[in-house]
Amino acid sequence: MPEIAKEGSDITLSCSVEDANPMVENIAWFKNGIDLGVTSLFELINVPRNASGNYTCSAVNIFYDGSVGSVNVTKYLDVQYSPTVKLSMPEVGKEGDNISMTCLVLNANPMTADITWYKDGVDLHIPGVYTIMDITRDSTGIYTCTATNTFHDGSDGTTSASNYLNVQYLPSVSVTMSEIAKEGSDITLNCSVEDANPMVENIAWFKNGIDLGVTSLFELINVPRNASGNYTCSAVNIFYDGSVGSVNVTKYLDVQYSPTVKLSMPYVGKEGDNISMTCFVLDANPMTVDITWDKDGVDLHIPGVYTIMDITRDSTGIYTCTATNTFHDGSDGTTSASEYLNVQYPGNVSITGPSEPPLRGDVFNITCSISGGVPDPYKMELYRVTVTDGDTVIREDINEHGVIFINVINTASSKLNETYYCKSYITFYDNTELQPESTKLDIQIYYSPLITGEDVTVKHNEDAFLVCTVDSNPSVESVVWKDTNMKSIASDVTTVRDGTLVTSTLTLRDVAKTNEGKYTCIAVSDIFSEHSLVIKLYVSESAPTVSTLSLAVIIGVIVAVVVAVVVIIYVVYSRINKKRKSRSVVITKHGIENRDFSQIEKTAASSDRVDKQHEETSMTTFKLDDN
Repeated sequence: MPEIAKEGSDITLSCSVEDANPMVENIAWFKNGIDLGVTSLFELINVPRNASGNYTCSAVNIFYDGSVGSVNVTKYLDVQYSPTVKLSMPEVGKEGDNISMTCLVLNANPMTADITWYKDGVDLHIPGVYTIMDITRDSTGIYTCTATNTFHDGSDGTTSASNYLNVQYLPSVSVTMSEIAKEGSDITLNCSVEDANPMVENIAWFKNGIDLGVTSLFELINVPRNASGNYTCSAVNIFYDGSVGSVNVTKYLDVQYSPTVKLSMPYVGKEGDNISMTCFVLDANPMTVDITWDKDGVDLHIPGVYTIMDITRDSTGIYTCTATNTFHDGSDGTTSASEYLNVQYPGNVSITGPSEPPLRGDVFNITCSISGGVPDPYKMELYRVTVTDGDTVIREDINEHGVIFINVINTASSKLNETYYCKSYITFYDNTELQPESTKLDIQIYYSPLITGEDVTVKHNEDAFLVCTVDSNPSVESVVWKDTNMKSIASDVTTVRDGTLVTSTLTLRDVAKTNEGKYTCIAVSDIFSEHSLVIKLYVSESAPTVSTLSLAVIIGVIVAVVVAVVVIIYVVYSRINKKRKSRSVVITKHGIENRDFSQIEKTAASSDRVDKQHEETSMTTFKLDDN
């Protein structure tokens, strides 16, 4: 029977010659006819499986005749060994694939073998072919098939074959972000891959399908309201077969923001109009909104539509509607819209004149002004009130401050006062017009005393009435008379007042020639300086015939005075030169003449008579006309 050994053991092949004649020349070993060497002992250390075979021991001796004697003893060596196993399986797969693993026993001695399977050292209790349906990432691991045979001594020969199965799978993606944010805040979108096989090639963000870039962290700084939307993190890996694995995780970002407000209201109105103001919330998130109103910062405690009936000038101001919503964190979003309401109304027209009454003929100022009021008047007029022809426009003008300055020259000499008023012209936004007027302004016109009177001629022993009339505004305080010696006369003076006229009459009883002369009528006023008029009193034996000198008489008087002066000069000169018998010089209107003295005396005497006669005639007929 064959000799049996186990692979890897040590065995010794011994060939002994028990008897030979002649003695053997050599002993040699052969394996399957191949010379292994001359030796009686042949050792196989760590015998390999291919050591199985026929081993022959050959003993040789040589006879006397030179022939060779040879004896061969052969035995079969059966080297038993564990199975040679080949594991047939894929090294990589994708989640969801179906794979089969086959354990092939290529060689074994003895050939009968049992097959068992292990995964990561854990017995799967599965014989034969191992098939996994719909593999998962958990299928990844080291798979081992073990083939076992039993040796002659009862021990087992075991051989295993192992291979690593790499199960590839899609990335496991986690997205961290605030799903509600307030407009203007900063938020970070973080996309992390917790697991992937193979590792991801890239991570990208998309908003509503629009590529935002390849990054795992996406930051939104000062986030706008239009940032709301679906944000998708896409993680991509590439499998062994070139196919692409992609995992998308989408979250909605809700950007909350304060309301967008539109205020609908008129910008201008006029007193008495009715207006409505509407606060429109065009957009808000969240959309639930409270509306409040204020005017010039003061809460009106009015929600919704705000209507003002019969507006007044006090309705002018800044109106603000405020829309408020509440965010997820409890804070409020507030937006306001403001407009200025300009309520138009007529201004107060006033008129002011001089602080002191003007004098007739003076220049004085009248000011027309308007306080308040919107808009400014486009025209302002100053009127003088007249009775017969209707009110007269003195001037129309306006400056940027709504004030008109008028220089009025008073020419109405017959009037004691003038009445003026101002009128403004306003056009409102709706093209309606208004013409507010000021109150009437009465201006008293002052004028200095005007004294009139006539010279008086009376007969001897008659009563003389000297009358002077004083017209002034204001009227004079008193009228004083002074006689020819400028002494005041207190008695026999009567005064009659009629408006601004003061008539004073001085009565002289039983006048004589000694009363004849100049009497002065003096007007006394607190405002004006003294004014006076001289009235002449003529006393004659006969009734007066002429009350006023004619121009011819006046010329005659002047000529007579000139002649008299010439004569007087001549007389004086003649007396100084009496003793001189030489010829005298006579001054005439024709020049200087040499005349006889006696002739000159006659001429002078004649001139004195003529001059005296002429003087008497002037006193009788002279009358002063103040005009």
